[in-house]
Amino acid sequence: MTVTARGQLFVRRMVVGHLAAAAGLINTDGLPGQPPCTVQSLFDALVGRVDPDPLGRNDLDTCIDVVGNDGIKGLVAYARRRSEDTGLILWLHGMEQPGIIGRLLDHALHQLADCSVVEAFDLPTVLDPLAVPGLAALRRPVTAGALLSRGFTSRPCGRYLHRRLPSATARRDEGIRYELYDGLHQLKVVGPTGATLADATLSLPYPRHAVLHWIGVEPEHRRHGLGRRLLHACLQYARTLGADQLVCHVDDHNLAADDDRGRSAAIAMYHRVGFTSVVHLTSYARSRPN
Repeated sequence: MTVTARGQLFVRRMVVGHLAAAAGLINTDGLPGQPPCTVQSLFDALVGRVDPDPLGRNDLDTCIDVVGNDGIKGLVAYARRRSEDTGLILWLHGMEQPGIIGRLLDHALHQLADCSVVEAFDLPTVLDPLAVPGLAALRRPVTAGALLSRGFTSRPCGRYLHRRLPSATARRDEGIRYELYDGLHQLKVVGPTGATLADATLSLPYPRHAVLHWIGVEPEHRRHGLGRRLLHACLQYARTLGADQLVCHVDDHNLAADDDRGRSAAIAMYHRVGFTSVVHLTSYARSRPN
């Protein structure tokens, strides 16, 4: 049985128990530090109560399909970008069972068959408040293999790091400026002239779960410990905000580059303060055969 989610009609057919089972499937594929998918968050996604495009482009038509004869066995969400000839596989969960994963993926690709390009796991989704894109291919080899066997090519989209925060009393570094802008917490090290020497951006998109979006030091002020000082301040400040764990997503696929994408020094710094590299994330794309 395959059921297509289209607003309230679909939700009425999926009783609370089904929603709980579906959320459980999604949580099975979760990464450390990711908040759990709840019945409420899944319900909101199904009825379109939450913007399906967290990057704010607001031009996705999204559909969610479910497979299973005796309970929910798997779910796939796919979308069509109205402004482009592009299809998207947003998320896909099926207990890493080849038959379920393959059936759901084939169904989504059939629905998107007229799109010149189909991208998979290229966008963060409404089911992950941390807004981290990509598939943890090493943890989900069946899903990754199903995509590759159907003509998708992979492309790295960053490393996922996680750290549990210390239980010690949180405090602020008095030498750092703390600002709040549009829901984002910004920490800055400012020089004597008022110029920003280093800065970081932090958010708390879900209770007790913080995300470090950015940390950087101006080139002329590197190698003076500012980055590590700022990172320690982020750990403490996230604790002040009520978080007990912190994650970050580092674009590290070009470690040799001497630019913002060359993140080898940053990753070493994260490891020194207790972060663990959990997994590399991957997105996928394929063009329609001629």
